[in-house]
Amino acid sequence: MTQSRLSRRVERQTKQSILLSIIGIVAVLGFLAKFGIPLLANVSYFLLGAKDTQEVAKPKNVYVAPPVLDALPSATNSATIAISGSALENQTIQLFLNGEKEDEKKVDKKNTFSFADIQLKQGENFIQAKAIQNDPSSKQQESDFSNSYTIIFKKDAPALNLESPNDKQSFGKDDKTVTVKGKTDTGTQITVNDLWAIVDNEGKFSYDLPLQNGENKIKVIATDEAGNKTEKEITVTRSQ
Repeated sequence: MTQSRLSRRVERQTKQSILLSIIGIVAVLGFLAKFGIPLLANVSYFLLGAKDTQEVAKPKNVYVAPPVLDALPSATNSATIAISGSALENQTIQLFLNGEKEDEKKVDKKNTFSFADIQLKQGENFIQAKAIQNDPSSKQQESDFSNSYTIIFKKDAPALNLESPNDKQSFGKDDKTVTVKGKTDTGTQITVNDLWAIVDNEGKFSYDLPLQNGENKIKVIATDEAGNKTEKEITVTRSQ
């Protein structure tokens, strides 16, 4: 009898616990349906909207094409040089000389730019440029380096040592030619009476010049790659 009452009591408590659990679950689901889902949606919208706003405000990365420099000489005897080229309008061109920024110019409406009187140093000068993009819709960006040039500035005239013949030297009537030879700087060109002589890797040169009867003037000119010149003139005589 007592056990039966106890069983019924446990059964009632179990049913009550199950009923309360069901009511609690229904209440939680009702709260989420009414307040939770809209709240989550609003939070998600806010976060995504903020992200989109940041992405719109973030400056765009824009490819900037490098400028193109016009051809330059390999050597010069002038201490200054003019440099020009082409790029996109409204870009700013930065000119670099031996790795250091030398000057900057705006690109004109014809998509060209120029730098006048760029000072060169004695010896080799390495020249290149960059373009700076000034588009307000993007952050300021720069291009890679342009094509480059190396210019040799040389102001000293080349050496010219004339070894033979000697000035005022006389030749017999059987001497139909004379060998003009000497030495100059490497990389220098030699002309003998405006005719090209052979110059070897050490700067030694020679030229077989036909002799005329009587007085023969011999003019030797050494010209280096920068255009500097050294001249020597002698006179030899051939017997008639």
